[in-house]
Amino acid sequence: MDKKQKQHFTLIIYLFVASLSFIIALVSINYFAGTIQAILINVSTELLGVVLIFFLVNRWFLTDSWDTTERIDALVSRLEKQNHLLKGEEDDTSFEKLIAGSNIINLLGYSFVNVLRNRRKLIEKQLHEGVQIKVLLIDPDSIAGGLSSENTIMGDLKHDVKISLSIIRELQKEPRKSKGSIEVRLLNWIPSCGLIITDPDHPKGQVWVTIYPIYPSAPLSERPHFVLKRLEEEYWYRVYVHHYEKLWEMGLELPK
Repeated sequence: MDKKQKQHFTLIIYLFVASLSFIIALVSINYFAGTIQAILINVSTELLGVVLIFFLVNRWFLTDSWDTTERIDALVSRLEKQNHLLKGEEDDTSFEKLIAGSNIINLLGYSFVNVLRNRRKLIEKQLHEGVQIKVLLIDPDSIAGGLSSENTIMGDLKHDVKISLSIIRELQKEPRKSKGSIEVRLLNWIPSCGLIITDPDHPKGQVWVTIYPIYPSAPLSERPHFVLKRLEEEYWYRVYVHHYEKLWEMGLELPK
């Protein structure tokens, strides 16, 4: 029950008790006399006194308590709904829902081959609509790329990055059809998480964070992920956006 509903509910109770008091007073005056009339008038007076006392108590003492309770309830709900870790692979519609209506999409990952390959038509559609896309991947020929390839059995990083770069180059070769753009840079760094950032400077911007596992060959189902929304977690949202921008500055720009 929100604050407005509580106020309406309280007002109804006050009106009911006050009305009951007047009814008792009218009945005692018109239909009774003597002792019974005096008792009924006393009951009516007591009821009016109860209404007055509880009105004053509620007005000066309980309002702040209700506000505090509502804030606690909102905080608990937010913690339960927004800050928990969602274990396992994202479902087939998570990426689509995340980027829907976005004008800027920034991606960070080892190779992002699954997204680029499986959602290619969606990315093409986004580019045709004017979306600006930036992609940061591990440089397979760097020290980071070598370490990643040597310590995982999840796939061939060099092969996966090659496929991703091939798809990106093909997308870049469609300037006549695309109002948007897609850029890519390579990193000599193994990021601790994957990122999907949408509209970083917009109040409704979001950051999808996928935590990479401690053990390099852990399956995708053991990678937790969560979403940071600028309107709800502005501090950590800005931290991740800033870190992405610094990584982009570090990235190796490929020749055209």
